[in-house]
Amino acid sequence: MSQGAAKPENRPDDPEPRETETKVNAKEVSALSEGQIVAFTLPKTWPTNSRGQVRPAIVVFCYRNAAGHPTGTVNLVVFLNGPADTGDMAGPKTRTVSFENGVKRAEKGGGEPGRWYALQPSPPFFDAGCLSAKELATLEAKK
Repeated sequence: MSQGAAKPENRPDDPEPRETETKVNAKEVSALSEGQIVAFTLPKTWPTNSRGQVRPAIVVFCYRNAAGHPTGTVNLVVFLNGPADTGDMAGPKTRTVSFENGVKRAEKGGGEPGRWYALQPSPPFFDAGCLSAKELATLEAKK
């Protein structure tokens, strides 16, 4: 840990983060809060067919420094693609979420196994369904 970096504060029931603090994008992390949806890249320890796959996750706990600012380390509930991710063939009772604690922010903007990154804003959609790429381009051109 670098000399100026603060160690994340843990509640007594929270495990220690998996690694030392990483450099964080201050703008991205300052907006980080519980309930936010982020992307999580499944780690190399998962079954072969799901390693490196990206899944949506919800931040359930955000580690903060002594000043109360987010450090970039979070606890996540990750939404899985059922047996395709877990290898569990229990049918309708297959596990569909995973709790991941002490997850660091990806330093390279995504794709690092076992790390989270912020999602890009979604394009607009309407009740009739999602816009096609052509419809979205047409809307963007009118701006």
